[in-house]
Amino acid sequence: MKEFLEEILVENADMSLHGKVQEYLQSIMEVDFRTSGSEENIKRSLQKLFNSDISKCISGHSLIKVFDRFTDECVRRELQKENADKRAIENLLLRKRQTHDKILSHIIKREKEKFSTFQQESWFVPLISRDMLCHMDDEREFYRRSLVKLQALGAEASYFYIFEHPTAHFRNEEWHCPKRMYQMSEEQKTMQRKLEILVREIQEKNEVLNFISESDALTGCMNHRGFIEKTLQMNRDHEGEELLILFADLDHLKEINDSFGHIEGDFSIRHCAEVLKKVVGADGIVGRIGGDEFCVVTLGNLKDGQQIIERIREESDAFNCTSDKEYYVELSAGCTSVICRNGLVIADALREADRALYEVKKLRRNSVKKIRL
Repeated sequence: MKEFLEEILVENADMSLHGKVQEYLQSIMEVDFRTSGSEENIKRSLQKLFNSDISKCISGHSLIKVFDRFTDECVRRELQKENADKRAIENLLLRKRQTHDKILSHIIKREKEKFSTFQQESWFVPLISRDMLCHMDDEREFYRRSLVKLQALGAEASYFYIFEHPTAHFRNEEWHCPKRMYQMSEEQKTMQRKLEILVREIQEKNEVLNFISESDALTGCMNHRGFIEKTLQMNRDHEGEELLILFADLDHLKEINDSFGHIEGDFSIRHCAEVLKKVVGADGIVGRIGGDEFCVVTLGNLKDGQQIIERIREESDAFNCTSDKEYYVELSAGCTSVICRNGLVIADALREADRALYEVKKLRRNSVKKIRL
């Protein structure tokens, strides 16, 4: 059986097919060729083999030789018997002829199909060129016409390669493929458009994620991480310039929370953030780095810092004079300045501004509760 398999399987056949082909051969050879009733069984088994997926991997002419050898061996054994059964020998020779004819019929049919396919492919080639030339003014139809023909030829996937420059190839000349070709099928264009949309969506989502990761949800200011990153970027972008760092915190947040509730505490924090963003402007960075602590970074010196602190005080006074809140919303602030440079330690500058704030906090009100007369 091993020799039979090696003989009938075509070159480069998948080794996994050996088992399937062996099953088909055994099912045929297990039929008793000596009986007249074996004819139909052999025909059905061979047809089943020809209709299977593995038939393309089998050499029809080698299959004929294998069955010829098989029936010849059966005849030889039958003749070696003392009382040879002439009827059995006749049936064996008849089965040999029948298997030969059945396999040969299959070979002829397969060759006809190959030739028919070759004819169709040969006819389709000039049709592809003709259809493309007829639609030179419509790029979409120009490509579609050829791809439709290729699909009709049974191509599972097709691609268009476009030369950078027109390339002429004449009969009997050796073909030299250009070094550069451009490939873009209509399906690829559609996929590219979808990919571009997907990339935009991802970029938008990344922007949202970056905003969420860098922003404080309550105030809309930078959170601690975002504030440090923006400050480092400002230091890199303004090397040699003076940078103002201002620390501020909401006075008596705990008292507001305890006496008036956390909703009022959140309101006070948001109001302080709006005041800081207003007085600093678009060029500055405002970050909420703690529960009631804020930090501001902008280009400027200590004089500019004092002006900002004064404006914070004015904005707070204006609000408290007109507000119907039963408490004051006020900020204490201190500042320092540094020169932007490579190697600047932002943490050291922040600590210096925090020390300045500590001195100012000594002057804040003892209580934020308004006294009603």
